[in-house]
Amino acid sequence: MTSGQLYEVLRDIHEKHVQKAKKSGTVKRAVWLKRATAAACLCFAALGIFAMLYSGEPPDAAIAQPETSNLAVNEAETLEQLDMDVQISHYTDFSAEEWNTVLKAFEQSVGMRYEEFTSKLPPSCRQTAFYSIDAPTSPKSGVYVPHDYVFEFLTEQGGSVNIAICAGEAPLRDCFFLCETPKESKINGTTACIYAIQDQFMVQFSYGAVNYDMETRKVPLEELETLLTGITRES
Repeated sequence: MTSGQLYEVLRDIHEKHVQKAKKSGTVKRAVWLKRATAAACLCFAALGIFAMLYSGEPPDAAIAQPETSNLAVNEAETLEQLDMDVQISHYTDFSAEEWNTVLKAFEQSVGMRYEEFTSKLPPSCRQTAFYSIDAPTSPKSGVYVPHDYVFEFLTEQGGSVNIAICAGEAPLRDCFFLCETPKESKINGTTACIYAIQDQFMVQFSYGAVNYDMETRKVPLEELETLLTGITRES
């Protein structure tokens, strides 16, 4: 199957599930936003596109209590929110053929196999969802294609982990923490920016040709370090 054929098949699958989502009211609607929106003098740490999937008001910018770890954690100084024109495709209730098409599209987009990524997570992490954040090919085009792939996990201790990945660009974000001089952490030689707010950690980093946004809730700093070490290790 050529890349063009794969695109058409994936688009057909996507349209079918978007229509299903529209009936249930799960498709997100917002204003078109280009990734280039940024203040030149500030460094942006991403809360991640998956932040808009949580209900309720944004939490207060209170730094989590430090724990024993080699990671440098930043305190958010300002919180900015943005709207985006995106749709969400949940890859559930698929036939074997549809699922294989999704896996092939994932591998072509990200440059690694689905199983290759999930194998990097600790066995104690239980996957609860896998979906894509779909962006329009151009403003008002009405044609949406996967931009980010998002994995959701639950930890053994009841914490949650959301990981958005995208090759070539940073994952889409609807919420930013602004910090003039963020501290950086090194994990297996990979540079990461980590922010804390109440019981959450937000992490942004690139490994290989893939860009990651990670959000955790009720996950200790030591456990976050284990997650990051697994993702950035050589396969």
